[in-house]
Amino acid sequence: MAWVNRTIFVYNVTTGLYMLDWWERYLFNTLLLLLLWFVCYNSCHFAVQFFEGSLSRFTHLSPQTHAQVLNMKLFDMGWMGMKDTTGVPAAGSFMAQDQTHSS
Repeated sequence: MAWVNRTIFVYNVTTGLYMLDWWERYLFNTLLLLLLWFVCYNSCHFAVQFFEGSLSRFTHLSPQTHAQVLNMKLFDMGWMGMKDTTGVPAAGSFMAQDQTHSS
């Protein structure tokens, strides 16, 4: 616990927050965390778009097809508690489209 207190103290002294009131520190830290959240959020979206574009260039498929395949795989793997127990693919999934075209 002493390490956490020391880290907070060093942060306050380094950024000059030690001379502010409690509400000014709270406001500054809130704005800093909000800015950090925006940077991380937008970086994740950029990374997804970049890798989907790269994936489509290397495999010669459209980004929409890759998104459908990725969504199907995440659904089948049971991410976020969405386990597919029916064995029947969803109507808009990549697998369902292939089965309708092949028959």
